[in-house]
Amino acid sequence: MTRVILGAVFSPFLSAATIKFHAKKLKSECPKTSHLLEQRLYIDDLVSCADYKEEAQKIHKDVRKILSKKDYEENNSSSCRQTISSN
Repeated sequence: MTRVILGAVFSPFLSAATIKFHAKKLKSECPKTSHLLEQRLYIDDLVSCADYKEEAQKIHKDVRKILSKKDYEENNSSSCRQTISSN
């Protein structure tokens, strides 16, 4: 296994590429979220919006599911409404 030093110039690129890779693998389970991760991921931030609270909660849940598949952790989530990012 190859290891990458965190903090190196290329590590944000590799992190984003890894997340996008796993998002593609789970496209059948989470098509919308997978697409968002592929198209709207900047370094390690996903910038997106939803029209309905339930849609935002599903995206949030799916992102956590995709990230947990490869031992990534969600460190931050923010929303204009507290109910979106609550567990």
